[in-house]
Amino acid sequence: MDEANRFSNHADMSQPLLRELFGPSREEIWRQLASEIDANYVEGDFWTRGKVQASHAGWLITLEEHGKYHHTRVRAPFLNPGGFRFTVYRKGVFTGLGKYMGMQDVEVGHADFDRDFVIKGTDEAKLRQIFGNARIRELIVAQPRIHFEVKDGNGIFERGLFGEKV
Repeated sequence: MDEANRFSNHADMSQPLLRELFGPSREEIWRQLASEIDANYVEGDFWTRGKVQASHAGWLITLEEHGKYHHTRVRAPFLNPGGFRFTVYRKGVFTGLGKYMGMQDVEVGHADFDRDFVIKGTDEAKLRQIFGNARIRELIVAQPRIHFEVKDGNGIFERGLFGEKV
């Protein structure tokens, strides 16, 4: 096969230059994800971007961009009768100052993980149990930028009125 035919078969020449340079758009990728996980892509508007929503056991799970720097957020509400809450994120420039001023940072007993991450929570024994799991630590460490937390829900996000698939 000559070079011209190989190139024209490799790249769809009808695509705009931006798609050729940067690949599929965020919307295309999120639509594909929604299709693959049997979820819905919810169109954005002038003020908000689109999002992916899935229903599981009557609970609404949402993947969306959030905040000033457009980070990706997954919201998955659940019942938490014991009130266990926690936050995990990578240590930063001001972590030492925060700790000096009394910020909580639970050590979970794994030196590298304790060195690299801040962990705050309502039950230190549960935190040690969760982060005692090597696979959980491995998945967290693999993320160059990560911040996740279990916290109280905001507003009426938790559950659709009749648990229907949205």
